[in-house]
Order: sequence, then C-alpha cells, then structure tokens
Amino acid sequence: MGNVSIGDYERILAIVAESASGTAEEPLPVQALDMIRGLIPCDVVALIDGYPWDRVNRRTWISGWLAPWATEDRRIVDRYRSQVPLGPSPATIHGPVRISDSMSRPRYRRTDLYQLTGRSHGVEYSMDHWLPGRAGRMRGLTFDATIRDFSDRDRDVAEVLGRHLATVIGRLDSTLPPAAPRRALTSRQAEILSLVADGRTNRQIARALSIS
Repeated sequence: MGNVSIGDYERILAIVAESASGTAEEPLPVQALDMIRGLIPCDVVALIDGYPWDRVNRRTWISGWLAPWATEDRRIVDRYRSQVPLGPSPATIHGPVRISDSMSRPRYRRTDLYQLTGRSHGVEYSMDHWLPGRAGRMRGLTFDATIRDFSDRDRDVAEVLGRHLATVIGRLDSTLPPAAPRRALTSRQAEILSLVADGRTNRQIARALSIS
C-alpha cells in the first residue's frame, strides 16, 4: 500500500514472527503487542477475542498505559458504544476505521461516551480493526491515543498487519472450545438487542442508532 514503507513491512514481518509463538490462552504474546504499539504510535493497543458485544465472555490482552476502568465505566461504554461507529460491523470488518473517519473531533467530544468515560480515560482518538474468526467469533485490534490522531499511514499499516495476524491467530481456532449453537445476528440486530436489554424505549433506540 502507498503509505506503507519498506521499513514498515520489515517491522510487520517481525511482529508476525513473534506472534507465531502465540497460544490459545495468549494469541498475541505481550512482546508482539508491545511491538505493535511501537509500530503504530498510541497509548494503548489491545487484542479483543470473542463474540460481538459479549463482554462477559470475551477475552482482552492489552499493552500500554491504561487507567483502571470501573464496572460503571464499562456499563456506560456498553450503553453508548453506538455513538461511535467502531465496533464490529460490516463497515469495520477487514479494514481499520478511525473515529475521525465518521465524525469531527468536536462532535465526538459532545457524545455521552466521551463525556462520561473517554475524557476521564484520555481516549481522544481511537482506531479499530476487526477480523472475523470461526463460528461468528470476532477478533479486534483496538488503538487509543491521547495526543494525536491516527494517520493514513497508521491506518494502512494496521490493515496490512491485520491481514497477516488474521492468518497467524486463525491457526489457533481449532484449539478453542466449539461455540454453542446460536442464531446468527447482524451487527445492527446485536446493537438493538443490547439497547433493549438496557431498558431503552423504541424511540430511544431509534435516536441512538439514527434510524426511524
């Protein structure tokens, strides 16, 4: 890709080589996550593994500074996550997406998500890259930064890296426990169900998702 240099490719290959030692318990070794954070400048990078919006059972591995997230913080994120379109969806699978790709900085800072959690945790800029796994499982690389937004170069590097990591981590799928039978939901259906479970009315759900 045009914004990815030869040096970037060399570092990507080094990360892939380090990731080859991952296990089902730790798909990306801590060293690999640290290397990713060095390749794509950010305060926090995380690998998330599980089913969309299943906070209880999903697994997360993190590199970087992270202020403690209280249970209430996580409840707020679950409630208002649809305000920032970075979660798993057809728009965010197979390619990195930044907050700034869909909204201006002032608009983001007016969201409940930012006002109630993002500001206190220093999440000024974010980028997510979601990768499909086995039986509806999702894996996502998430990046948070305080000082600077993610550049086009950062986005393109994340896309190339994600393609390789999807293959490396995907080899572990056969070692994971089989998924329980479930009816497949679209990302929008999952969002609506999560808002229903949160006690929202039809009107509140429509407003949150910008639908009629």
